[in-house]
Order: sequence, then C-alpha cells, then structure tokens
Amino acid sequence: MKTLDVSSSEFLDIAESPAYSRLSFGGASVSFRVPVDRFSSCPYEEGEIVKVVWRGKTLLIGPVINPEHSLDGTSESWDIKIHDFWWNLANIQYFSDGRSRGIFASYKYGTDGSQVKQATAKIKDALAGILDHAIKTALVPIKYDLRIDQEAELIPFAYSSETYASLLIQIQKWRPNMAAWFEYGAGDAVTLVIADHANLPDVVLDLSAVDVSTLSLKARPDLVPPAVGLTCNASIGTNVQRAVAVYPPGASLSQPYVVTAEVDVPGGLNVSDASGQHEPVETGTLGYDAPRMTVRGDKFPAAKAQWLARVKRWVPALADCANLEVANLPTVVPITPADAEHRGYDRNAISHELIGGQINGKSSKIKWGKVKVDVRLRATDPPATAKQYFPEFAGRTDGGERWIGLIPFEVTTTNVAHARYLMDDKGTVEYLDNGDGPVDPGNPGDDGDYNSAALYVKFTESIYKATRIMPYDGSATVHDDFDQVCGGRLSITGGLREWETMRSVIQEITLDLKTGASDVTVGAAEQLSLQDSIDKSKQLADALRNTSQASASTSSGDGSAGGVGPGGGTIPSPDMDDKKPELPSVGPSVKIGQAQESPAMGTSAVEVGFQCRLAYNDAGRVDEAYIRQGKAMYAGNYIGGMLPEGAGSGGWVKSPTTSGEVWLKVQLDKDAKYMGSYLSAVGGVSDPVTLATEKRETPYDYYFHLATIDGNKVVQHQAGTVYLQIHPGTFGPSGKS
Repeated sequence: MKTLDVSSSEFLDIAESPAYSRLSFGGASVSFRVPVDRFSSCPYEEGEIVKVVWRGKTLLIGPVINPEHSLDGTSESWDIKIHDFWWNLANIQYFSDGRSRGIFASYKYGTDGSQVKQATAKIKDALAGILDHAIKTALVPIKYDLRIDQEAELIPFAYSSETYASLLIQIQKWRPNMAAWFEYGAGDAVTLVIADHANLPDVVLDLSAVDVSTLSLKARPDLVPPAVGLTCNASIGTNVQRAVAVYPPGASLSQPYVVTAEVDVPGGLNVSDASGQHEPVETGTLGYDAPRMTVRGDKFPAAKAQWLARVKRWVPALADCANLEVANLPTVVPITPADAEHRGYDRNAISHELIGGQINGKSSKIKWGKVKVDVRLRATDPPATAKQYFPEFAGRTDGGERWIGLIPFEVTTTNVAHARYLMDDKGTVEYLDNGDGPVDPGNPGDDGDYNSAALYVKFTESIYKATRIMPYDGSATVHDDFDQVCGGRLSITGGLREWETMRSVIQEITLDLKTGASDVTVGAAEQLSLQDSIDKSKQLADALRNTSQASASTSSGDGSAGGVGPGGGTIPSPDMDDKKPELPSVGPSVKIGQAQESPAMGTSAVEVGFQCRLAYNDAGRVDEAYIRQGKAMYAGNYIGGMLPEGAGSGGWVKSPTTSGEVWLKVQLDKDAKYMGSYLSAVGGVSDPVTLATEKRETPYDYYFHLATIDGNKVVQHQAGTVYLQIHPGTFGPSGKS
C-alpha cells in the first residue's frame, strides 16, 4: 500500500488544487491534479489502495477511483481522486438471500434461534446487521464501532435495490443527530464509527485563539419538538383498534414543532400491547362493532383578548413574554392544502379550529378545511425563547423595548363545534352541533382515543430524547490548524454565549491542503421527516396485503435485517375490504411559519455604532428613527467619547428625520481639538485638518453619511467607528487646481 503525504513540500510543489473533503454518512476523499510529461501513465492504478497522510495524521485509506487524463495545448495532467472505504459501501448492492428487495428489519432471532416478527427494531442491531453483511459478504475491509443508545428504535421499512451505504443513510433518518466517520488505528486498521449525538467527540473552536474569516450560525428550534406522537391503525380479528403513542406521556400534540406521524399496521395482524410484537392470525369474516369518534371544534375568536389566548395555546413559548398583545384582529383566509383530494374537504368548513378527534370524510355533515391565520403581536423585551417571533423593533417605553412580529399559522379547521360519528362504512352521525346548539358531553370514553397502545412508546421516546439539543445550521472558515472531527459536536467560545454549549453536529469539512484553511459545515443532516420515513414502512402493509406467500430473508450477524416473512393469514378480497371501516386520517394540526422576512438593518436586534433603527406605530408605519452612538478616531486616538450628542436613552439618539438621508457632522477647532457633533438630514463637504504652520481661524468640519431611510427599510452606509482623516495635501500636492 502506497503512502501519500499531502502536507509534504514534494507533493505541494507539484500538485494543483489539492483538497480534502469529508461528509458525515458520505465518506471522505482527496483530489488533486498532477502535471506529467506528454502521454505519461497515471502515477496510480485504478482501484489501488492508498494511505493519505497530512501533518502526521491519517486522513483516509482507500481506493483510487476513475483517474482522468487531460490535455490542454502543451499542458498535460492527471486528475486523481482517492476515496475512503465508504466508496465501497456506496457502490456495492445489498442482497439478502439473493434478493434485492424486501422488508428491512422485519424479523429478529429469538433465544432459541427462531425468527420472530417485530413491529420495531433496535437501530444498533440493524446497523450491525448491515455492516456484518458488508464485511462477510462484500469483503469490505473495515471494522465498526457503534456508539448508539441500545433503546433507539426504527420501524421496519421496505427496500429495493439499495447499496450498503443507502441502507445506512435510511437508518440515519430514524435517529436525528447521528453521525458516521472513519477512524484509523495501529496497523492501519480502518474502523467505521457511527455515534449518537451524546457519544460524539467534542470540538471547541476558540475565536480568540484561531483565525476565523467567516462565521454564520442559525438556531433551529423547529428541530426540537416539544412532543412526539405516533398513530397506529390495525385490523385486529373482528375489531378495529386505533392506538396512539405520545411522548412525553400526556403531552398535547396541538402545539408548534410537534412531530406526529401515522403508520398503518396491515390487516390480518394481531397487535399485542404487552409484547410490542404482531403475529399473523386468521381473521375470517370482517364483521365488526364500529367504534365511535368524537370531533371537537373551537370557534375562531372575535376579540383580541380571545385571540391572544388562542395564540398562546399555539405557541407556548409566548406565555413568557411581558406585555404581550395582539396588535390587530387577525385575518382568517381559506387555503387549498396539498391533501385537498381527501374525502371530507370543504373550502367553506372554516368556522372552527379542529382541536379533537379525526375526520374520515364518510359523512356529508362533518367536513374539514385549512386556513392561513396572520397574527401581528407586540411584546416588551421578549425572552430568548421567543425572540424569533419578534423581528421588528417598535421603539422604547418606560417598561423596556417593544418588539413586533407578524406570525403566519396554517390551521386545520372544521364546520362543527361537537360531533360524534360511527367509524362504519357510512360514517353514521350520532350527534352534531355546529356551534348554535348545546354541546353534548358525550358518553364516557367517547374522546376519540380508543385502546391506546404501548406498542411504539419506546420508539417515540427515543425520537424525543434524541432531539433535546438545539441544532444550529451554519458554517465557518478556519485558517489555523484546526483539529477536525467530522461527526464531532462543535461548540464555539469567544462569541455569543449560546454558542458555547450548542454542540452542533459537524456534517462536512473541506480542507485546502496548500493553505490549511478549512470550511466547516454544521447542522442537522438533510433528512426526510419522520412521516416520510414512516411512509416507507407502509409498504410493509401493501406487501403483506398483496402477497400470499413471501419467504423470510434475514441478514447475517444478529439477523435484524430481513425480508418479508412467511405468508400467514388470509388475503382480504375486494368485497371484504369494502366492509372495513374507514379509519380517520385528518386530525388537529397547527403549523407555524417564519415570523416575516429576515429584518433589515433598521429592525435588527444586532447593535453596532452609528446603526440606524426604526420604530413603528400601531399601524405598522415608521414614526421615529434612532442612531446608535458610536466612536470617532482622529490621529490614532478616540475623540469626544460617544457620538453624537443628543436626546435619547440607552445609547440611542433620536434622528432628526424619519425619511431620507441621515448625516453625522463632527467639528474640530482650529487646533484640531474636538468641539462637538450632531445629526443632520443634510450633508456637506468635509474640510479635513491640514497640518501646516500658518494659523487657522475657523473650525474643521467632517461629514459622514450614516444611512438612508427608504419607507420602512434602512440602507446603512457607515457603521462601527468613523475616522477623521488628515488632508492628503499635508504630505504632498493635493491635486487641487
């Protein structure tokens, strides 16, 4: 095996554009161009294994893939790319017992060696099954180290024509903040590490100790769900069961950022709450006693006070805001959702927010709809947990700073205040109240939550616990010898306080091998939503409904990977399917959108010297403008303290204008001593100090164009520190005629 030292002068003197790139769950590679004599052979053979070293550290070990020859005039070169062994995992197809498709992780081995069908599978076991198969069957020369919570689970899903790497990536979607990378040990041992967020190595970037040229970070509170809910539907013998698993127990699913999804367990399977397993059973005829579903709606308010209570229910974080108020009565506008073709949708069914139960569309009397609700809120000094909802600065009061936010919501609605119907083939309505009549309390237990199962409790718990850390999206360019760990947890010191504990997952690193500069990208992996992942598992239901016989297929190792199990139970005929109850599929939903566009400089929460900030009245119009006091420097020294002087508070001075240009005028006396400064709506021509022997009787004037106010936007021309320059004619001809 050849060793290539990409930090050596011998390599760097001849290599063009040498770069290293490493991606979590994507492998690493080193690429470069090598000039050669005319029609010379490539210095590396296709598939040759090379060890790449940089500053004494092994970057990767793996094959040379697709070297490319290029000829441009008299210049000739080879483009070379060396990969790690993730390339092997990404380019070898996974076969289980000779099959390229099936249901992954549908079985596990019992203590007696028998196969047991499972509703959920351990993620650690599933990963081990894939990697054992890759090592033993595809002869990929690696070891593996799985640092995964033993209780983390996934739901069996259908696969077809997958590679080993694509299966690993599909499993990653079930476990947020999981990362993968290679480590290299003694004897050039290659180990693939896959770790949970809790087991990732910490990487700390000290801004005071390293050279960072760019840094961009954004918090992602939408990826920290306050609750995780999973709905399971199943035909059980002669009954229909609706089972809901929610974590934390008792948490409301009607709040922003909640993760909810629904999975179908196929007909002909018996769901056991105790064991969490399901086994084929003979169902016979599909007669049933239809259960009842209760639907509840909450009429949209007509007053600001009621709207405020409603919005606090939608966004619990707003409860911590002082002096919170609804600025204007919100608008409720019907919209057409993507799933409008579902039975029961009616664009006019928007009188009530759907807050309980679900609608299956069988009944012509119980309808559902969707609306967009725009709510304009005001608050005083909103806390960090709610600051994202208030991007507009609205001025100061004796109680503190006032901030405004326009928050859009997408809400599922209904035309009823209270209704109860049978989940039969007709959707028979037993009770209906559209808000004009008394509300029937219903019978005990008629709350739409029937036979709640513990089948997926561990699954929802594992998703919830894996999403407790606030992710940050962003990137940084580092110019020091930064100890890179792709898949590590990055924290930053010397910046904002919240960065010190953010521990955001490093997803990608690119390294310029000549300059040593590295670009580090952090954040959540580009993964499907929980519902999208679960939708794949619904193929399990289709496969079992439509296939009368399917042979079991399991992986080597622990046997967690498997195909469709042996056929058992009857395949329902079309007539029998028609007699199945229509299970509810449209339930309460409130989605919160971004609180308007990212603010302009004039409404930003960031404060810098001479920044212009706008304040708004109740109608949303600009009625005041302020300039942040800043510093001025002359001849290498700060002068005058904080400029400009003027009426204001907290370091902000009121602008003389709310439209047009804002200027700062600074005056020095004839001896170049500071005299004063003020804001003006009119600029002028600076008359800088000229160092000369003759006496001067008039002061020196400096004008700085700070900002231009255009409507409710600010164009900031100058911010930070202003510099009073010496006239260039002091040191030579000024160029004036």
